[in-house]
Amino acid sequence: VCATDYENHPNRLHSLSQAKQACGVPMIVNGKVIGVLGIMYESWDIDIRTQLEMLEEYSNLAAVAIDNARIHESTTADLNRTKALSEFSNLIHGATDFHALLQQICETLVHEFKAERAQFFKLDSDGLLATLTFNISTENEVLPDLNPSASILNSSIASWCAENQQSAHIPRGVVDQRESQAVHDIRKQWELGSTVCVPLIHENTVWGVMCAHRHSRQIDFSENEINFINIIGNQASVAIHRHELSEKIQYQAYHDELTDLPNRHNFNLLLTENIARAKLSQEQFALVYIDLDGFKNVNDTLGHATGDELLRWVAQQFRACTRDADVLARMGGDEFALILN
Repeated sequence: VCATDYENHPNRLHSLSQAKQACGVPMIVNGKVIGVLGIMYESWDIDIRTQLEMLEEYSNLAAVAIDNARIHESTTADLNRTKALSEFSNLIHGATDFHALLQQICETLVHEFKAERAQFFKLDSDGLLATLTFNISTENEVLPDLNPSASILNSSIASWCAENQQSAHIPRGVVDQRESQAVHDIRKQWELGSTVCVPLIHENTVWGVMCAHRHSRQIDFSENEINFINIIGNQASVAIHRHELSEKIQYQAYHDELTDLPNRHNFNLLLTENIARAKLSQEQFALVYIDLDGFKNVNDTLGHATGDELLRWVAQQFRACTRDADVLARMGGDEFALILN
């Protein structure tokens, strides 16, 4: 486009107040416009139309150079992310604390993918999303932010992901119809741009959603970046379930499955600790051992299901009359033990 009378051009930029003539040429690579190259003159000494051919040639060279630079930059970034992904995999699978695990994943999304915010949500028993962690990036660290309300959260793209078991991407500036007006308002308030949401799936069932957001000033997540974030989501889901399974196994090793009380092994450890503490403090404690007379008759006449229900009931009664400082355990069968400090 050439404008020999730029002062009176209907699309004149008011900031170019000195411009008399202006010309714009599209930069095209593989049939796609990647930008515009423009020049302007502050006089009429030279007819800008005579510069058009030279500008078009220069534009073609510039477009190729810029595209090559982008490819190089993208390749370098992908290589760095691949390395980071390998380190990330080792970190999350070695994490011992659940919240530290979530924090590590959020920090990876913020620092490696230039996300402004990173979030984890979990489906509750009613199938609604609840916040697990919600972070915002700062110059030097990742800090917790306020949680969105349940109504906003469950009318967002995250809810759509969970319901459809699909990843989703919202480009910046797009008012996505899968989100409510309240969510659009929040996005505007928080200045959210490009958003990627990944459903967290275990054994073909969605249990949560991971989201990454960029600021509205930043460019959209690229296709490669979205693929990387999907990989992180899959790894995160495996790591989180592995961690939960490990915690469950650890809990079961020290607790009685029927009554949820500490078991014999746990009680012996706690008793050893109490003895050592009592020796140091020169204080005493009582050790109480209890069994239920006639319990075998209950199992024989009413069945083991009734016997189990009785044991659970007895455990509840013991709990009701012991203090937090005391230790109550089921030693096995109809036998219980108490440490009374």
